[in-house]
Amino acid sequence: MISIVSTYPPIQCGVAYYTEKLVSSLRSLDKSLEISVVTENLVNSDFTYPFRILRMLLRTKPSIIHFQHEYLMYGFYGIPLVFMLLVLRILRYPVVVTLHTVIPLQTMNEDFFLRYGLAFLPRCVKKIGVLAFTRMICMLSCKITVHTNSCRRVLHNEYKVDDAKLVVVPHGIDLVAKIQRDRAKSILNLDGRKILLCIGFIKPDKGHDTAIKALKSQDFADHVLIIAGAIPFRHTRSDIEYVESLHRLVRRLDLQQRVVFIEHFLSEEEMRLFFSAADIVWLPYRLETCGASGIFSMAMAYGNKTITSGVSRFDKSHYCDWSTVANELLRIYSELGLGRGVSWIVE
Repeated sequence: MISIVSTYPPIQCGVAYYTEKLVSSLRSLDKSLEISVVTENLVNSDFTYPFRILRMLLRTKPSIIHFQHEYLMYGFYGIPLVFMLLVLRILRYPVVVTLHTVIPLQTMNEDFFLRYGLAFLPRCVKKIGVLAFTRMICMLSCKITVHTNSCRRVLHNEYKVDDAKLVVVPHGIDLVAKIQRDRAKSILNLDGRKILLCIGFIKPDKGHDTAIKALKSQDFADHVLIIAGAIPFRHTRSDIEYVESLHRLVRRLDLQQRVVFIEHFLSEEEMRLFFSAADIVWLPYRLETCGASGIFSMAMAYGNKTITSGVSRFDKSHYCDWSTVANELLRIYSELGLGRGVSWIVE
């Protein structure tokens, strides 16, 4: 049995979406594969939730436990995840952790710490804390999977993680059924308009303000900008203030007729509609972290023209089909002693 510990739909975040696609791909490769998904509503969880997860894992007795990790996802500055890994290590369970984001040490400036709600400590203390936290995750895991070679290099060179533990598994790309562009624009009541799309979580490091200001340039004088998405489920006050600042910027530049805000977590059908309608998908991300971008993978799947900033997440070599992702993870699971059967548990 494989137990995957992660956020999962109906929880609304990119890791939940990733895990849903991963589970579907694993099951499509091997119908006899036993999978349990252990999930919690981490938005409102108290400090007891790690004990509930551990109880579930000990009850199912999996052959492999696979944690999905993103910063802020486990709350309480990640301490619950380290605690769970320590207990499982003592009990000798094989554990795999996927680090969806790896943070180069040189990017840990005050803007970064403000984004992650860590503005109240001296910078050197915060930097040492992130370094120690990440190293503990890696130390307590049997294998660490990352999406890119740059993630692997940063973990090995900067965090001093044993390279033998690190495996690169690219991010999956969906097979999609695209709506004809003119029809998609008609559904959005934007017939004949050129659409510039910024889609995904709305937060300061995504650079939506750059796209708004660009509407004043000649290059985009005839475009409508759609900003579609929600603030992250774990967010800080700065995220809320950023969304408010975007609305003020639109009013100040007198662009109310050319900027459309869709401020909620998008369903798959809404994502399909917006990607199908877009002439250009713009991803002006600011924060240079190592990893892949689920939104960029979807833009690739829909064949959209993209404008991206220079961050490393937008290298097309970081992506592959989901069956390749599932096959590589099955290889890792098998090396660690995978068993087989059929089960499905979501809590």
